[in-house]
Amino acid sequence: MSDQLYVIGLSFGYHDSSVALLNVEGKLIEVHDEERFSRRKHDAHFPLHSLEYLVNKYNLSDQNIAKVCYYENPRLKLKRVARQVANSNLSELKHNLPQIVRSWSQTKLEPQKLIAEHLNISLQKVFTSEHHLSHLCSSLYTSGFQSGAFLTLDGVGELHTGTAGNFSFDEKGLLTIFTHKKILFPNSIGLFYTAVTEYLGFEVNEGEFKVMGLAPYGTPRHVELVQKLFLSTDGIDLKLNSKYFAFNSLAKTSITKDFIDLIGYPPRKPESPIQLRDHLAASTQGIAEADQERYFYADFAASCQKLVQDIILSSIRPLRHYSNRLVLSGGVFYNSVANGLLLREGLFDDIHIYPAAGDSGTSVGSAYAYFYKSNKPISPKKLESIYVGRSFTRDQTISFLCDHSVTFKHLSHYETLCQLVDALTEKKVIALFHGSAEHGPRALGNRSIIASPTYHDMKDIVNAKIKYRELFRPFAPASTDEKADLYFDIPKSRHLYRYMLATCPVRADYAATLPATTHVDNSARLQIVSKDCNPFFYSLISEFGHRTSVYTLLNTSFNVRGEPIVDSLHDAMSTFYATDIDVLYLNGILIEK
Repeated sequence: MSDQLYVIGLSFGYHDSSVALLNVEGKLIEVHDEERFSRRKHDAHFPLHSLEYLVNKYNLSDQNIAKVCYYENPRLKLKRVARQVANSNLSELKHNLPQIVRSWSQTKLEPQKLIAEHLNISLQKVFTSEHHLSHLCSSLYTSGFQSGAFLTLDGVGELHTGTAGNFSFDEKGLLTIFTHKKILFPNSIGLFYTAVTEYLGFEVNEGEFKVMGLAPYGTPRHVELVQKLFLSTDGIDLKLNSKYFAFNSLAKTSITKDFIDLIGYPPRKPESPIQLRDHLAASTQGIAEADQERYFYADFAASCQKLVQDIILSSIRPLRHYSNRLVLSGGVFYNSVANGLLLREGLFDDIHIYPAAGDSGTSVGSAYAYFYKSNKPISPKKLESIYVGRSFTRDQTISFLCDHSVTFKHLSHYETLCQLVDALTEKKVIALFHGSAEHGPRALGNRSIIASPTYHDMKDIVNAKIKYRELFRPFAPASTDEKADLYFDIPKSRHLYRYMLATCPVRADYAATLPATTHVDNSARLQIVSKDCNPFFYSLISEFGHRTSVYTLLNTSFNVRGEPIVDSLHDAMSTFYATDIDVLYLNGILIEK
């Protein structure tokens, strides 16, 4: 048996359960989201399947497990839940309290015991972190920065919804964190955005991306109205007006009747049509009253997005006092529009966000938090790859295809590239499944659906016939490192674009060239692809560029609406045959319909 010792990080109990495996030197080996195995999106259960996968693959046992780390402090969280119970009315208690008691008694009150029993290890081997510390450490240790400023923002952890400060690693790799400010629950920019998501008829903890995508179809003419939902919008000192929100109780909704009365329009019914503006108005003046009502929900989304990004940026700017390097973490930093604005301000020389910025990434962060709390010297390493998920060999792939009587082609690498480019230029849609899966919500070329971005109707084709999602939602462009600046106005700090974490303007000369990946406001959530990071995807984009003079592809995740990204050979084949995808590239093998 190998002498290698491992540290396991776990996140579960609320949403986006995950498992991370590191060695005792701090090297990130693998990370798996439970949803990829269970096929339940945002699965919150104990990550049984992903943990068992790692246990079997690495023969994990009490002998080679150095520590298992849980991402938050259950006792501190219980204090907040107790306050919510105390603030609830009898009806809320009657409907929700039994479920909460069952949930806490089963997995949340003492997750340490559950972990120890499942892995057959001593309780002393289980470490509990704190929620925002786990968020923070996921980004600190993967930043490569010896020192810098930091900000965490999410919905809520135990008692806090955000922290700000600065940090430094000494020459040995020992970390010191200086926390200067904390935002106390229920004041939360993340929960505010969740409430907006609910009001606009989208699923909470899933539809926030939709709000961001909807916003450019409206005009931010309701900002002053939205500001009334706050007592203060002064950056990290923000305060929500509690009369408009139900966060502090057990209510199933996050908004109150006062919220609806103030806004003046009822919540949008899920799946109901949304009127979209064809063009952004140059001014919010002179909008006809009928148009104001017709486009209200799009305009409301635009107004909330505008206020949120202003609050985020005003929370960050004072941190420049501590450093010209910045580390961000927490689900709020999935807001790629705000991230793009921050980069274009140029206030910081370098900015890092762990790509799985939400709770999925806290499994990674909890392991690093253990190193921090135990004073173990681990020097920060710049994240170079997020391809740390499951993979399958070519032999496994061929065996699977033969077992299922699937016809496929054996081609050389260059022949494969040529046939894929042929398909793209023939307006076909391709699914890519190769190498190790990406960690996080973004597909970055290994579990992707791709198409030519040059066709005006390609966005609608992929949305309607393959992804089965709202037609207003944009798709991302993936461009090679050398050519990206030709099409996009990219800020000096480029690292976030490697992981599709920020938007940028599409250059005016090329918006018409890339209609399928250019959003209505002429922006794009760009992925920059380098040869060292993803050689195959880079080669494919390059070959497409040689053929068409366009070194960019449309890239979206390989899944359909409501399902996690595909993670197994079976998932890939099932989704391929259930949709109008034309070609599947499966670990070097081409399959066509």
